Amino acid sequence: QAQTFLRHRTRGSGFAARVAERLGAHRRCQLAHSPGPAGRVFCSLPLAEVPECDDRPAMDVLWFSHLVPYPPKSGALLRAYYLLRAVAARHRVDLVAFVQEPLLASFYPDLVSAIDDCRRHLEPLCRSVTLLPIAKLRRPFGKHRTAAESLFTRDGYMAGWLRSSDAVRTLRELAHARRYAIAHFDFVGLGSYRPIL
Repeated sequence: QAQTFLRHRTRGSGFAARVAERLGAHRRCQLAHSPGPAGRVFCSLPLAEVPECDDRPAMDVLWFSHLVPYPPKSGALLRAYYLLRAVAARHRVDLVAFVQEPLLASFYPDLVSAIDDCRRHLEPLCRSVTLLPIAKLRRPFGKHRTAAESLFTRDGYMAGWLRSSDAVRTLRELAHARRYAIAHFDFVGLGSYRPIL
């Protein structure tokens, strides 16, 4: 049974919610797709082309995000939270997210209270929640060092700043423990992790 990777370009939480409503129909989709590594399939479907489906069995979904999808108080966070919530209402979701400390600092007085509050709201939605630090940005002059290092890599800064041995280990453990029907990568810079699944 092939795993399926669905990628959607969303335009706000309303559009994201409608995409999520139709995710259960992905197995019936007869649209063109391109084969990925190890027989996996990667589909990029506009909302209008995702068929409706009345019979939607619960699926195992891996949700991999470049940010913690909470609190829903800004554009990216609104989209991420409501899309995750809609999918998690019908499916078994394992969330793996990177902690962007500067982003959370704009909503919380400190990191500890931020993580506690995010977990309190996300854990009831998801089967599991794993929050990972962005190790490269925690180094002294982390952002500048990562930018300089990206000049000598094929992937560039967008992928380099999220490269993490903790993320690799977490994804391998989850992929070994479960057989995911969908792996959702919420940011193009996470694409380098796709071969793990």
